[in-house]
Amino acid sequence: MLWYVSLGVLLALVLRSRMASGAILGGIWVFQYVLGGVLGFNYWTSLLLNLSATTYNLPFFGVEQWLYNRLALIATSLLMMLGVALILHNNETLIRGGDG
Repeated sequence: MLWYVSLGVLLALVLRSRMASGAILGGIWVFQYVLGGVLGFNYWTSLLLNLSATTYNLPFFGVEQWLYNRLALIATSLLMMLGVALILHNNETLIRGGDG
């Protein structure tokens, strides 16, 4: 959930549209739900699989893979929140809509 919240806030600030942010998040969720089994069979894409590993019966998805998956999601969430902090740092630019 932290990953979705971080991405949602970042998209809402970058796109300046809560509606577009929600639509993109919904698309990502549906994409991962439909193709989660396929994403889980590749090591690199399985690291960013947001849905629970128990949703898919993956043969090699053990405790270590689950831990790496969660750490990768937390790390990318923190990077996105850093981006949010950088965008919100100059809040006058957001209010006036200029380059500031």
